[in-house]
Amino acid sequence: MPVVTANVRTILGTTIPASAQLLIWFVPSGSFVGPDRLYPERAVSETPDAEGEISANLAQTTNVLGDAWYRIRIEWFDTHPVLGERIAGRAEVPGKLRVPAAGGSVGELLERPELSGVILRGYGPPPAWLDNVIYIDTSGKKLEVWMPEGALT
Repeated sequence: MPVVTANVRTILGTTIPASAQLLIWFVPSGSFVGPDRLYPERAVSETPDAEGEISANLAQTTNVLGDAWYRIRIEWFDTHPVLGERIAGRAEVPGKLRVPAAGGSVGELLERPELSGVILRGYGPPPAWLDNVIYIDTSGKKLEVWMPEGALT
């Protein structure tokens, strides 16, 4: 089975402590049929190592009948800052993870949702992967507006 890899970090770039009991879930879009196999709609979970690395064996989705992909769901526990109780947290990564025979990293395989009609702003020019949005660069004395190719100016 193809291997899909990723590294999980906090928004500040640090590893998530083991006490958070982090689980990364790969949830199929549904049951699907490959050339010689049936794949039931069953999620696969992985726990990152101390460095935040995960490696998951997932069924290939690019050679199946119909349209199939995985959603990535992240679950963890935190401690409430006032009450001290353990509370559950959950997030879902937007996009569809399509798995080819060779596998690969989540960053290479994830299809991001279309951002058409969105206005974003940031400090500096837009990242190369960002397209089909209006982007406002706030880093200079004047605002610089980046627009999709073919947009009316």
